[in-house]
Amino acid sequence: MIGKWINYQNTIIKLKDKYELVTSDTSFNFLNNDQFHSYLDELNEIRKQLRIVFKLELNIMEQEQIISNIKKRCDNYKEDQGRMIQSITKKEMVSISIEKIYKKDYNGNEVLITDENQVMEETNHHFQNVAGSVNRKKPIQGRWKEQYKPQPHINENIYSSIMDAPSYDEWLDIIRQLSNGKVTGPSGMSNEMLKHLSDNCNQILYSLICKIIELGYLPKQWKEATVFPIAKPKPFNCELSNSRPITLLETTRKALISLLNRHLAIILKDNNVLKANQFAGLPKQSTFEPIRIMNEVIQNSIDNNNELWILSQNMGKAYDRVNIFQLKKVMDRIKIPDDFSSLILELFKDRKNQVITAYGKTAPYDVLTGIDQGEVISLLLWCIYYDPLLAEIDKQQLGYNISCISKTVVQEEGVLNQQNVSIMAYMDDTQWITVCHPLIEKLPYNRVPHT
Repeated sequence: MIGKWINYQNTIIKLKDKYELVTSDTSFNFLNNDQFHSYLDELNEIRKQLRIVFKLELNIMEQEQIISNIKKRCDNYKEDQGRMIQSITKKEMVSISIEKIYKKDYNGNEVLITDENQVMEETNHHFQNVAGSVNRKKPIQGRWKEQYKPQPHINENIYSSIMDAPSYDEWLDIIRQLSNGKVTGPSGMSNEMLKHLSDNCNQILYSLICKIIELGYLPKQWKEATVFPIAKPKPFNCELSNSRPITLLETTRKALISLLNRHLAIILKDNNVLKANQFAGLPKQSTFEPIRIMNEVIQNSIDNNNELWILSQNMGKAYDRVNIFQLKKVMDRIKIPDDFSSLILELFKDRKNQVITAYGKTAPYDVLTGIDQGEVISLLLWCIYYDPLLAEIDKQQLGYNISCISKTVVQEEGVLNQQNVSIMAYMDDTQWITVCHPLIEKLPYNRVPHT
C-alpha cells in the first residue's frame, strides 16, 4: 500500500515540474496518518493550481481560435465570399438527390415519375428550358437605339493591351490564386493539381493559354460542363423548380477566364466605363456602398419630411436569360474590341451540359441560352448587360434628390451639390427609388429588350 502512494507521489512530482507548480518540497514516506493528512492538503493545493493553469490555457486556446477564425473570414472575404456568407448566416448548401420527380401532366394533375430513363429525360428537359428563351437576334427599337450606340465618354484606346499575352509570372500568379477545395469539372482536374504542376507542364500550359488568346479559339472539351443541382431556400419535394443549378466547369478554362476577367475589370474600373449605380463585379466593390447610400437617402427623407418610395426587385434566373446576341451589342456599346468579345462569347456557344442525378449523369444536352452561373466572368458580363437599362433610368432623373452644401475654408458661401438617386443594383438585386407612387410603378417597366 505504501509503495503505491510513493508511486503516486512520483507521478505528482512530475506533474508539478511540468506545470511549474509551487508547493512544499517535503518528501512523504506515509508511515503515519499525519503524513497522509499533510499530503492530502498538498494535493488540494495542487488541484487548485492545476485548475488555474487549465483556465489560463483554455483562455489562450479560445483566443487563438478567435484569431484564426477572424483570419479565415478575412481570407474568405477576399477569395471565397460564398463561404463567408454561409459562415455568417450559418446556412449550408443543401444538396439534393434526383431519383424521382413530381410534374404536372397536360390536365394539370401532379404525376410522380420514378422510372430511371424518364427521370433523366425530364431533368434534361427542365434544365435546358428553365430560362424560357433561346439565343436569337432581336431588334433594338425606339429610344433604346440611342442607348445602345457606342458611348461617347469611352476612349477605345483603353483596351489597347487587353489581348496581350500574359507574362509567365502573371500566369503563375493566376494559378496561385485559385481557391483550394473546389469541385472539379468533367475531366476531374482540380485547382490543387494545377498548383503542383512541374516546370515543364507549367510551360506547356502557359504556351497553350497564349495560343488560345492569340487565335481566339477554345478547346471543344472546355464547352462541356456538369450541372450539380442544389436546393433553393425551400423544401425540394422532388420538384425541379425548387432546385437551382451549379455549373462545374473545367479548372484550366476558369484559370484563363480569371486572367481575362482581371484585365477587363481593371480597365472598366480605372476608366469609369460603367456609369450606372452598380456595386458588384468590379474590384474593391461590396454591399457597403449601396447600403450606405440607401441609409443616407432614407435619413434625408426623414429629416426633411420628404416622400420616398423604394421598390426592391430580385430577378430570377438572371444569368440563364442573358441573350448572347444582345450581350455582343452591349459589349460593342462600351467599345470592347471584337477579338476580346468574340473569345468571351465563344464560352457560351455550342455548349453541352450533363446533370448529376441519383442514377448518374444524364445524356449531354445543348444549352440554349444564358451564361454559366459558375463562370468567373459571368458577374462582370451581367453588369455590362444590365448597364443600358440602368443608364436609361438614371438619365430620366425620376429618383430622389439628395443635396448638401460644401465649402472650403476660404469660401464665404458654399456650393450646392445635388444628386438624383433613382436606382442601385447589386448583381441581380435592384433598388428602384423615387418620390411618388406613380413613378415607382413606371420605373421597372422601362425594360430593355434583352430577353
